[in-house]
Amino acid sequence: MPSFTPPRSSSSDHVKHKAPQLHAKKLGQLHAALEIGSADAVWSAYLSLRQSFEIIDCPSFVIESTILDGAVTPEECHKVLNVVGSEMSKTRRGLNRVLRLVSDVRSHQRRLLARLQHTDQVRDRTRSRILTEELKVWDNVVTPKLLGATITHIGRSLRSIGLDEIDQVLDQLLTYEANEHSRVAKASTGDPLAQRRPTAYRGSMLGHLRSAMLSPVAHSAIEQKRMGGRSRQIFPDIAIYNTLLDIITRTVLRSNPARRTASLYESAHDDEDDAMARFTEQHLASHSAQLHASLANKLRRFDLDPESVPLHLDALERADRLFHSVLGRMQRTSRIEPNPVTFNIMITMYSLLDRWDAIHRVLRVMRDKNILNIDCINNTLWQWIVFGPASSKRRRGGDLDEKRAMESVLEVYRQLRQNMIQAELASNRSSIAYGTHDTDARTPDRERLDHLQRDDGSDPRDWPDQNEFLTNDTLQTSQSAHRKDPVEEVLGVPSLPFHVVPDEITHTLVINGLAWQGRFADALGVFRDLVSTPVRLSARGSEESQVRSVADMTVEKEPEDRKMQPTLAIFSSFFRGFSRYGEPSDIINFDEEHPERSTWEPVPLPAPQEQGKRPEQVQLSEKIEEPHAHQLRLWRIDTFQEIFDAFLKFEPDVTRVLSCDASLRKASGQVLDRSEKFAGRRISTPYGRMSLAQKRRLDALRLAPSSNQLFWILTSIRRVSNDHAGWSLSMWRRVVRKFDPSSSASIPYEGSSAHFDWIGFKLDNRLNRVVDHLEARLKERQDHSQGQGHDKHVVI
Repeated sequence: MPSFTPPRSSSSDHVKHKAPQLHAKKLGQLHAALEIGSADAVWSAYLSLRQSFEIIDCPSFVIESTILDGAVTPEECHKVLNVVGSEMSKTRRGLNRVLRLVSDVRSHQRRLLARLQHTDQVRDRTRSRILTEELKVWDNVVTPKLLGATITHIGRSLRSIGLDEIDQVLDQLLTYEANEHSRVAKASTGDPLAQRRPTAYRGSMLGHLRSAMLSPVAHSAIEQKRMGGRSRQIFPDIAIYNTLLDIITRTVLRSNPARRTASLYESAHDDEDDAMARFTEQHLASHSAQLHASLANKLRRFDLDPESVPLHLDALERADRLFHSVLGRMQRTSRIEPNPVTFNIMITMYSLLDRWDAIHRVLRVMRDKNILNIDCINNTLWQWIVFGPASSKRRRGGDLDEKRAMESVLEVYRQLRQNMIQAELASNRSSIAYGTHDTDARTPDRERLDHLQRDDGSDPRDWPDQNEFLTNDTLQTSQSAHRKDPVEEVLGVPSLPFHVVPDEITHTLVINGLAWQGRFADALGVFRDLVSTPVRLSARGSEESQVRSVADMTVEKEPEDRKMQPTLAIFSSFFRGFSRYGEPSDIINFDEEHPERSTWEPVPLPAPQEQGKRPEQVQLSEKIEEPHAHQLRLWRIDTFQEIFDAFLKFEPDVTRVLSCDASLRKASGQVLDRSEKFAGRRISTPYGRMSLAQKRRLDALRLAPSSNQLFWILTSIRRVSNDHAGWSLSMWRRVVRKFDPSSSASIPYEGSSAHFDWIGFKLDNRLNRVVDHLEARLKERQDHSQGQGHDKHVVI
């Protein structure tokens, strides 16, 4: 009987014949995915291409070429890494993609080194030269910049960082260092001149003594002079060290291991007859022992203190030891001095350790080196508010310490604002409000803020000074704080450099702190400062003006009257304040079509002798005697509607993102390296074709409020309306229409910004439950009203 199954040989020949066509098809799909710029599409096309090539006979299809196992070229692999890395979400899946790509490249590099060693043994100079050039091309793919991005994703892909992530980071660093050593050793073996080149102080005790006595700057200058002016590639560089220090700082946020051990012991004591509990405890103990041994080995290989991560210490002391071990290696072994980013990380670390004397020492060193910038000051101010000696988390004297901490922050802000005013007055084109002179342009934000004027003195223009936005009670408090020198108390320096001016982050953190304490008028004053300040006077604007001064012939200048814009974080701070201090109001007339036109009356506070007072009313009555108690009465529904309308009309400024960064660098004389050329590759977006770097910044601006921010928006709506279901749902639907145009409730309304393409809008289960609860209450109320109308009709 004849067989209907074709012979195996003919089938394999048919597959081999179709393999090049299949490979070309998969390669075209990869190029199309790269053109779109989607990380999921690129990764799927890459895996499909690798799988399609497994059926090809590699020796017959590709002999010697610059192709990763015959699948992708170095340029294509670099593009895949850029796309996957640029859109990597904070999940383990995105990190595994990058690690898989880096592992594929390193495996191919090792195979190339083995082939190169074989060609050297047979003395095939032509083939050895080809493999050497190919290896150089692949070395440009796995660069220190890519390594820094990889370990950054390791440290930020999870919400909490522990010793497992530190072990994984050290593994990546040691693997890269081993590959670099093998490549350099191979290059020096093939270069006869490199073998005869003298090494500085080789085998000399006097030479080692000279090296130990030299400063890092002098040592670097001598090394560069000895190498004939060529810059030597240093690994790890300052970026790698900063990333590693930042990851170590994040380990402090993990809970105390001693506390977890105690809880595990209690659980095992209660369930000592449970075999599964004993097995889990043994497994955790075994994993901890293996992790400690692995960390000690890798720390020793990386020239760090192997005893810096003992498991019996808590997270703070362990992070302190490891942090200073890495910092010491950077200065002693690599001879690299800290830069402003390093100092900023040190400020965060010392604040978590509650060592403010060390923070002041760091800031004084930066001031002496003339590298003190607004980023470090912003970080110090935020750490002072959250973790400072007078903060709410470390308070020692109750609410007074927290208010004293905020007064110190305000004094620092006033000095920063004064620096900006002096710079504006010196520029002979003053356009910001100062004193009684209001010469700034009437922007839409300023027009909306003018509606918040009250007759009770809450308008900032009723105060003695436009920029001194504090009330009389606040001025008395600030004068007493001034006698204690709050600037030196917070920053450890007597005064701030004149070139340091506030930016958007400075205004945001000050508004956040003021709103948290219920100081609506003061927060509104800082908000007015923000929207009346020209961009060219801000810290970011001054940096951009330096670039534009070089490239003003090729790049169009910005409008001189363009003002700084608020951010979603600022509006979120106000909504948190309304959620905490908002005065409830009862509705008089509810307008379903235009809920903002509804009329309200405030809910009267109960008398002190009345019973059954709500907790928030009790807290409000207790704060009547406080210096800023009158500002608590400003969290009303009318002020809420003004802030809410400004929030609905808010759109981020995308013009700065859409500007061409590559033209600026070329005009300033900077040379683009290979990675920057790949990053400048233009891809298609809803706003036109732009580079990956521009797309990342644009996506950051287009990001909708998070679920937590949306929850506080809905909570503030319910708070000021006394939890009115109909009005709360009407206002909430306006928020949904703004950030989710694809929703079923997407109906255009006056002043909407539906044309702006927001991304990342998502409602979590908590928000869905609250909305369902409001809808159920509204339906129940409507049914009850219809039932009462029917009964009335029957009676008639």
